[in-house]
Amino acid sequence: MNLEKKVKKFEVKIDFEKCKGCGLCVEFCEYNNLEIGKKSNQKGYFPVQVKNQKDCRGCGNCYLICPEGICINILEYDPLKPSPKRV
Repeated sequence: MNLEKKVKKFEVKIDFEKCKGCGLCVEFCEYNNLEIGKKSNQKGYFPVQVKNQKDCRGCGNCYLICPEGICINILEYDPLKPSPKRV
């Protein structure tokens, strides 16, 4: 019998060109895993970046608070399979 606990893994994808760097997702990330980036996009905004993908727990706060609604996606994946799926 396999008693291994299956751990969900998540990955945050931020659209660099669509993010306006408002910082709401940074403020509402429960795990302090987002920060305003140092590089600007083509529109002159400084988009948010993920500090460490491994620290994402998939809570969805960043996705829900984003006023643009199109900048952030959270992907759930199985580390044993090659491609993540959108949550």
